[in-house]
Formats: sequence, C-alpha cells, structure tokens
Amino acid sequence: MNADRLTVDIDRSQPSIVVVSLVGELDIVSAGGLQETLEGVIAESLDTIRLDLSGLSFIDSTGLSSFIAAHKAAEERGSTLEFTGVSAQTRRLMDVTKLSDLFTFVD
Repeated sequence: MNADRLTVDIDRSQPSIVVVSLVGELDIVSAGGLQETLEGVIAESLDTIRLDLSGLSFIDSTGLSSFIAAHKAAEERGSTLEFTGVSAQTRRLMDVTKLSDLFTFVD
C-alpha cells in the first residue's frame, strides 16, 4: 500500500510471523488504508503480526485508533500484535494514552 503519505511493506518470509513495516506519516489520510491492509493480514490467522514503526515519521490519534482496532481484531483471531522500532516520541504518545499497557513491544 502507498497512499503518498504512508508506505506499507509486508514481509511474509518467516513461517508464523508477518512483519508490516510502516514508512511515512500515519494520520487521518492514511489510517483507513492501513486499517484495511491490517485487516487482510490478520484474516490470514498468523500467530504473530509485527508492526515495524522504525520508518514512521508521524502519527496522530487516528493512527493510534487503527492500532487499537488491529490489536482487537488480532486478539479475536488468536493472533498476537507486536510493535518494534517504536521511536521515543511515538512510545511517549502510547505511554501518555496508556496504550503501552495494551500493546506488546519487542526489540
């Protein structure tokens, strides 16, 4: 997916994990497309979906909402949603909104 502001790359090279890498800005313009993409990935019923945020330069509340929706959908399917490459700024935003208590972070 590429919506000018956000590029999403999906890596399915590992057996029971898919890595979804985000590059650019996740905001009201790009969140809908990301949510559709994540719904498709989650529907594959993989054990783990790892969101790599190392290329994410901006996120707003709409972007956070898409992460919450993905987390809930993954849980319903028995999958795990993980975050990696989270910048200090994004982590602080997740901490302030208490989402870091909900999400799983890996190095």
